[in-house]
Amino acid sequence: MLYKGKDLQNVLIELLVFIVVDVVLLVVGLVAAYNVAFDVGETVGGIIVGVTFVVCIFIFGVFIAPCYHYYKYLLDVLTGKKTLRSGIIHSVGSKAVYKDNKNHYYEIDLEIGKELYALCLYDANLGKPDFKVGEHKTFLCFENYILKVQDGSEE
Repeated sequence: MLYKGKDLQNVLIELLVFIVVDVVLLVVGLVAAYNVAFDVGETVGGIIVGVTFVVCIFIFGVFIAPCYHYYKYLLDVLTGKKTLRSGIIHSVGSKAVYKDNKNHYYEIDLEIGKELYALCLYDANLGKPDFKVGEHKTFLCFENYILKVQDGSEE
């Protein structure tokens, strides 16, 4: 398997760390703005509140949301229904593509029958796959996400 329960735990810990950092930054910024507003002036306090919110939204968009989407992805692939897909590799993407507005994947076209192709997605966080065009492979998949790679002769 490409994923284990430990991967899910690591991503959850990373997500919680980002959330704690964001909340602490928000609280510190609001307390500082409140104190500055009474000591220096309301305008400076308002500027500090604005900057605090912009930084917190930035942290949410750049760190928390992608980490949350990857956590949900791992949870789905570890608990969802899995299927076997077997066939000859027709093409392997040279660059990772951004799919489902969530994660990056390498696209793998798998010929599963005469004129029948399946698009399988290999997680770009695991590195570039070293599949060769024409190889016979069997993939354990959740939807079209590859979870485990086997040679064509294995079941």
